[in-house]
Amino acid sequence: MNIQDLLQLYSKHEAIKAINESAGNAGKVHLSGFKGSLRSLIGAAALKTKAISHLYILNDKESAQYFQNDLQAFLDKKPVWFYPSPFKREQSLTEIDTQAVLERTEVLNQVRESETRHHIIVTYPEALFEKVISAKTLKENTFELSIGDKLDVDFIIDFLVTYNFERTDFVYEAGTFSLRGGIIDIFSFANDLPYRIELNEDSVESIRMFDPDTQLSAKKLSRVTIIPNIEEPMHEFERIPFLDYIPQDTIIFAQNLNYVKEILTKLDKTLKKEAGIATTAEYHLKESDFDDPKKLMKSLNRFSVIEWSTTPYFTPTFSKEFNVSAQPEFNKNFDLLGKGLEENERKGYTSLIFSDQPKQVERIYAIFEDINIKASFIPIYHSLYEGFIDHDS
Repeated sequence: MNIQDLLQLYSKHEAIKAINESAGNAGKVHLSGFKGSLRSLIGAAALKTKAISHLYILNDKESAQYFQNDLQAFLDKKPVWFYPSPFKREQSLTEIDTQAVLERTEVLNQVRESETRHHIIVTYPEALFEKVISAKTLKENTFELSIGDKLDVDFIIDFLVTYNFERTDFVYEAGTFSLRGGIIDIFSFANDLPYRIELNEDSVESIRMFDPDTQLSAKKLSRVTIIPNIEEPMHEFERIPFLDYIPQDTIIFAQNLNYVKEILTKLDKTLKKEAGIATTAEYHLKESDFDDPKKLMKSLNRFSVIEWSTTPYFTPTFSKEFNVSAQPEFNKNFDLLGKGLEENERKGYTSLIFSDQPKQVERIYAIFEDINIKASFIPIYHSLYEGFIDHDS
């Protein structure tokens, strides 16, 4: 058995059928009883059976990051995008995080450019609170460049300066650019590495992404998108709720919508207290830049929503409780682990051990041999955040 076999097994589950039938008709599905990483497995199985956009709303940033890693392991090469809050601290509206702004911009650009493809986004309540630049406005304020294009150097400098890019000797962070002869380095807010554009007179000869620390090329490109800082306060961009930005047929998975509403309400109270206060030298909190919690929760009703909580927020058209137990703790006790695996085998259960390090699996086999444990398990060479026991399967 491998990852694909596992996804194939779960793709036949009645819950997957209900999830995919809800797509496009704003159906509401309530699934409960989840333990460990089963949520990410169910999400991946749904994607295997129907290629459509998914948005996952986890309870907090840490849970969202673990979930993204699990989902990426199940989906292999399909990109799973992480959409963070633009602020450094959770449940706080102060101190902009430049790296988070870059990640948010990249997600918005992917959605804008991928109108005919499905996309997979993982987020959490704080990230949804701030509105985003509209797709139309983003396109109007984006500069695209391809190999062979004619490029006026003075024009690109004017564009970058207008959008508050800083000219430096060497690019080091998003929002910087440098010019040396026929080479232009630009660190856009649409990528985590800068671009190097080489000109032959006034024509673009090559485009590469490169590592700013080593100056070594990372990837050749045929086209680049240069995007300004969409959080920059000096530009009055048109802003819309994030849920208005994503396609209407997106399936939304939520860990706990009642909790989402609670967090958004707390953030809204903080905003009303601090609106008009400068949080940085240039940045002032404005209520109009953030979504209204009641409106945001109401707008979820337009989508197909799959809830994973004990108590659903919406009245479901389909409910299913999984018969799942938490993975027991073995605390590095290999004798206990071996006995647990032997017990599973006696009960007719299949045991899968996930590890992205083959040497760790070899070590388990060697230890079992040393302590005379004849336990049977199937290794799967991917990492998994947390195990579980699915009794029905």
